Amino acid sequence: MRIEIGTFISWESASGSRVGEVVNMRLDLNAAGTVVPWIVVEQPATGARVTLCATHEYMKQMKVQVVEMEEEYEVFSSDGTVIDTYTVRM
Repeated sequence: MRIEIGTFISWESASGSRVGEVVNMRLDLNAAGTVVPWIVVEQPATGARVTLCATHEYMKQMKVQVVEMEEEYEVFSSDGTVIDTYTVRM
């Protein structure tokens, strides 16, 4: 699984399933004093940010998965009628 900034992921937490966009990654200390990777995820619905430990064991436990997001856009003419649509897959 390849996760980088801009990737959308889903994960399971105590409050249920969540989806968000990875907005930052860093190396920092965990509770045991070991340097580990962390990912910062922004949830689009609320704008809230969550920091998740990005070790293999933790990501497996949280059931982290990369998800594809699609957005549909419309192209309008000068009089406001829709002349075309297209889908962007992120």
